Amino acid sequence: MHRLPADASRDQVIYYITSSSIYGNLCLFIGAGFSKELVGDDALSWGQLLETAADQLGTQFDFTDKKLIGTGYPEIASLMCRKHADDHNLSLQTCIDALKVKVAELTCWYPTDEKKTLYAAHLSSLDPAWVVTTNYDLVIESLLPGSSITIGPDQPLVFPKGRTPVYHLHGVRTYPEKIVLCREDYTALFRPNEYRQIKLALTLKESTTVLLGYGLGDDNVLTAFDWSRNVFDEEIKSYPSEVIQVVRMHEPKDKPYRGHNGALILEVKNLETFFAELIPYVEHRKKIEKDLSEKLEKVRDSLVKKPEDAVERFIDDKTFRAVTLSIINNSDYAPLVDGFIPFFEKCIDKTFERSLPFGAFAGYAEGLLIVLDIIETYGATHMPPALFHKIATALHRQTPYIGAKNGQSHKAGKIWEQRKHKLPIRQLNELRIYAQSKGWREVVALLKFAPLVADDPSDAGAFL
Repeated sequence: MHRLPADASRDQVIYYITSSSIYGNLCLFIGAGFSKELVGDDALSWGQLLETAADQLGTQFDFTDKKLIGTGYPEIASLMCRKHADDHNLSLQTCIDALKVKVAELTCWYPTDEKKTLYAAHLSSLDPAWVVTTNYDLVIESLLPGSSITIGPDQPLVFPKGRTPVYHLHGVRTYPEKIVLCREDYTALFRPNEYRQIKLALTLKESTTVLLGYGLGDDNVLTAFDWSRNVFDEEIKSYPSEVIQVVRMHEPKDKPYRGHNGALILEVKNLETFFAELIPYVEHRKKIEKDLSEKLEKVRDSLVKKPEDAVERFIDDKTFRAVTLSIINNSDYAPLVDGFIPFFEKCIDKTFERSLPFGAFAGYAEGLLIVLDIIETYGATHMPPALFHKIATALHRQTPYIGAKNGQSHKAGKIWEQRKHKLPIRQLNELRIYAQSKGWREVVALLKFAPLVADDPSDAGAFL
C-alpha cells in the first residue's frame, strides 16, 4: 500500500508507518515534546528555555508584554538580545553568542534509565532510515548508542553505512556557535538554493515522515513541507510517502484526519501509548518478512542447488511455472532473481536438448512458452536487465524454429501467432532494438508487427 486512502482508518495509518519501516524510508521528525516525555520536567519548552536563560544572564525582559502575543520565539530571542545589548552597552552579536552558550547549558539533559531502555527498544524496532530534530539536546543519540551519527546544520547529510543519521536542523548543544536560535539565524536558512532547505524538502518527499512531539510550526520546516508537496507529483505512487503528525490529546480521537497543513493527524494520549500501539505491528511484520525470506531462500535453493527436477517441472507444469514466475516478479529478494537467471538458461538448454532427435519439434514450442510467460509476467514493468538479456538471447536461438516452414516447429508458430499481440509493446520494442544492434535479422523480422513507439500512454513511463 503506497497510498493511504482519503478516509484512512487508524489501523491503516499504523500499518502504513510499519510498511515504511520495512521498506526502509521511515523518517522520524522529533521536536521538543519528545524530549519532554523522556526527560520529564527537566526538559524545558521553548518559552521556558528563553525565560530561564534571560534570568540567568540578567536580561531584563518582560515576557508578559501583550505586544508579544503572536510573536515567534526566534523573534523574541532577538528582542531579548537587543534589550540586553542596549542595557549593558554590548554588541548585539556578543549578546546572541552569550544566549546560545546559555541555551546549550540549559539543554544538557538525558532520559532516565527506565525511559532510555524502553524507547531505545522502540527505535531499534522501528529502525528509521534517518531522524531529523529541531532539538539541541542529545536525547535521541542516547537511545541509539553506537548506531547513530550526529549531523549539525553546517554538515552535509551523508553518513556511514549501518548508522542512523540524526540531523539537528537547528544545531546541537555541543556546538553553541552553530545553534539556530534568533531571527538573524533563520534569515540564512531562506537563502536561494540553501542546501538544508532543499535537502529537507526532498527528504520529506522521499520518506514517510512521522512527527513526534513537534507541531509543524517552524517557518523553514513549513516551507520545506509545502515545497515537497508541489515540487513533483507522481501519478503512480511507487513507494510509501506521507507526513503523519502524532498529536498528544487528553481524549484522543480514534479516527485520523487531515490537518490544515495537509499532514495526516493521529491523536494519542502520549508517545508511550503510541509506541505501544505501533511496535506490535512492526514486530509482526518483521516476523512475516523473515518467514517470507526463509521461504524465498528455499525456492532459490530448489532452483540453484538441485535444479534438475525443478527444470523438468518448470517446463512441463504450467501452474508451477506461473507460481514461480509470480514469486520472482513480486519479490525484492535479490538472491532469488540472481539464482533464477542461470536456472532459466538451464530450462532453455533442456528444451533444445529435447528437440535434438529427428522430428522432435515440441521442445522449441516449450522453450517459446517459457520466454512468452516471463515477458507477460513482467509486463511493461522493470524486468531485471540481466534477465532481459537472457530472454533476448533465448528468443534469438528459438526464432529460426518458429513458423510453418519445413524444419520449423508448427506448434511454436501457432503459439507465437496466438500470443504475440498480447505481449507488452515496451518489451517488444526493447527486444527489437537489441536485436537490431546485434544484427539478428530473423528476430527483427519476427517482431516487425509491433509499433516502434508505445501507443498506450500508460506504458510510456515503463523502462527496463
